[in-house]
Amino acid sequence: MDKEWHGKWIADPRFAGLAPINIFHREVADDPLPPHNNELLNSHMLVRREFHLDNPGKQAILDISADDYYKLYVNGNYVGQGPAPSYYFHYYYNRYDVTSYLQPGTNVIAVQVYYQGLVNRVWNSGDYRQGLICELFVDDSLVVVSDSAWKYRLPTAYQGTKTYGYRTQFEENFDARKWDPHWSEAEYYDGDWANVAVKFGDDHTLFLQPTPPVQVYEKQPKSITQIEAGLYQLDFGQEITGAFIMEAQGAPGQVVEIRCGEELDADLRVRYEMRCNCQYQEFWTLSGALDRLEPFDYKAFRYVEVIAPDVEFDQSSFKVEVRHYPLSEDQCTFVTDNSMLNQIWSICQNGVKYGAQEAYLDCPSREKGQYLGDLTVTGHAHLYLAGDLRLYKKALYDFAYSSFICPGLMAVAPGSLMQEIADYSLQWPQQLL
Repeated sequence: MDKEWHGKWIADPRFAGLAPINIFHREVADDPLPPHNNELLNSHMLVRREFHLDNPGKQAILDISADDYYKLYVNGNYVGQGPAPSYYFHYYYNRYDVTSYLQPGTNVIAVQVYYQGLVNRVWNSGDYRQGLICELFVDDSLVVVSDSAWKYRLPTAYQGTKTYGYRTQFEENFDARKWDPHWSEAEYYDGDWANVAVKFGDDHTLFLQPTPPVQVYEKQPKSITQIEAGLYQLDFGQEITGAFIMEAQGAPGQVVEIRCGEELDADLRVRYEMRCNCQYQEFWTLSGALDRLEPFDYKAFRYVEVIAPDVEFDQSSFKVEVRHYPLSEDQCTFVTDNSMLNQIWSICQNGVKYGAQEAYLDCPSREKGQYLGDLTVTGHAHLYLAGDLRLYKKALYDFAYSSFICPGLMAVAPGSLMQEIADYSLQWPQQLL
């Protein structure tokens, strides 16, 4: 632990008294994982803490972590998300300068915390470690800590039991009738929200994340085609990683179908039943007001179809919230008079760009896991493209820490019930050298 925390781990009370499940086994282990309570899978938790400031000060620093993952808002403004996947005994927290988000008077820190509950390659989930820890310093004075005074609510807007890929993520059928878009704003009424539970004896050991949070920004489609009434096809021009967003207004209970895919089928419709074992077909139920689609997780795709008969929407609201590790594309450039070589460079550059998230991913769709073998390829290419050693160095540590599961290192890290691939492990000392 690299600092003394005054904030406490706070959690959904359903998790507060649960002992952690030991999910850290070799995949061939004879000892199976203990059963997991299915009611705790795919759990979203909204958390708020209002506070008063006479003066926002010259600098405000917020430290935060969550298990499995969080999205942070201050006074209704998106600030960041994380942390990068890690092991509980060396768990990461993020640090943000939130000075520009604060105001005199009432302020609020609002966090959406997600616990997936699946044992896969994405996070070390499925272990009952759920919750949030947070501290806010204003001009070096501790102003807010996570404690029992924080309020929470469990939203029911995210629905779906189907998973994509290798049980990598849950589908997100979003019901806008069960969502309040103002929940993250200051002076929002939370009098009917409950108080969080404090997790005494939590076993996370926290360290400042050595890499920046993922970069998140909006991207508009390259083209929008109306195939027929109420059916629109969007082409973003290339494979990207992110979450499709839009606004729409229809009758209460009216459903919009959204399909994402990497290619078109023989009928030139989006192939949402993808080759990577992901079926990107989801349904958005409207509230009757002007709604905004609120996805939490991300996908990998190029095309989107919006099927929405009798629904009003502005096509300019069709966007993707792109996410990837920050990359300055002018650090390394390649231009020739051969158009084919230029296209090869572009597709390879994008593959590295979007495959680098909080780790070097095998693929950002079906697995979302960091394989040691891919570190050898993607990691080296990323070094040349970005001139940034931080993600590479973090990956070396990720696999070193996996030795507590198997001295020969795991093939995926950070990972839990996971594979051993001997020739992958033999690459780790090469990468260290």
